Amino acid sequence: WYGDWVGELVRALGFDRVDLGGLSLGGWITLAVAIDHPEVVRRIVAINPGGITEKFRFMRTVEWIVRHPALQRRMNRLSVSLGSGLIRLQLRAGLGMTNPSALAEDLIDALVVSGKRPRAGEAFTATQRWALAGPANLSLVAKLPQIKAKTLILAGRGDKLVPVADSVAAAQAVPDGQLRVLEPCGHWLVRDRPAEFVDAVNQFLDAAG
Repeated sequence: WYGDWVGELVRALGFDRVDLGGLSLGGWITLAVAIDHPEVVRRIVAINPGGITEKFRFMRTVEWIVRHPALQRRMNRLSVSLGSGLIRLQLRAGLGMTNPSALAEDLIDALVVSGKRPRAGEAFTATQRWALAGPANLSLVAKLPQIKAKTLILAGRGDKLVPVADSVAAAQAVPDGQLRVLEPCGHWLVRDRPAEFVDAVNQFLDAAG
């Protein structure tokens, strides 16, 4: 439904065909818009996108946690209350972030503030519950050949959430798809390798015309 909402927004704003991009869940939404609303997109950039990995590490554990939202809220509050050191560890271990300068104090402080807000993370948790409700929600893999837009999939070699092999397969499945792998780099690619990210997107847009 995120993809439907974005498609309706593009039309409501009176745009013709847009260039669309997103990271992780945003990449999932970008692919979904290109699949279900091809008339509104021209070129897309999907960055370590969700929806292309059908099985991931600790899947059963994640499924169990998202079915217990009260526990997940407590876990989220605990993680931000234990300080910046733990958050850095989570980003390195969980997302595969490799660039020390990307884990600046202002970013860590912002994550702590955001994590302490009332109802923090509830929207993402609801999305996880929806995605894990069935294979048709979780995976876009079978629909990738339907994408008509010129497509760039950007992947981090060290991504712990979306394995680079899945990005390779996704780029091959899209008829006009191409792949760029950044390394060393984790899931939060735009933070981990910002200059390389900008260069890759500019090269794609310039070449796509």
